[in-house]
Amino acid sequence: LLERDPEGRLVVVDLKTSARKYTDLQVEASLQLSVYSYATGLLGYADPDDVRLRFDVLTKTKHPELHRYWTTRDRAANVRLFRLVSEVLGAIEAGAFHPIVGWQCKDCPFRSKCWAWG
Repeated sequence: LLERDPEGRLVVVDLKTSARKYTDLQVEASLQLSVYSYATGLLGYADPDDVRLRFDVLTKTKHPELHRYWTTRDRAANVRLFRLVSEVLGAIEAGAFHPIVGWQCKDCPFRSKCWAWG
């Protein structure tokens, strides 16, 4: 979701549900928000330094609450993102693959390959 704040800056909002509140570390380390921040600049929506990012998280508790978590990304976050992507692509190209079993497996199109992995 793209919004503008009262000062006219672009705000990228990611809507989430969660069993509990997010931690500061979850918000600051989110690669998803880093990708959104970089993409808005790449696509010409805004200067990456002016983009604000927000998670709107609805907690799935007895008394649901909406929590808003604000953050930004800087050049160092982009460097980290590109380094991580480069490492992952290098590992894939080298044939390094190890399955990580989780809740996502149920609907994953590569499930049979994971289960066949040695």
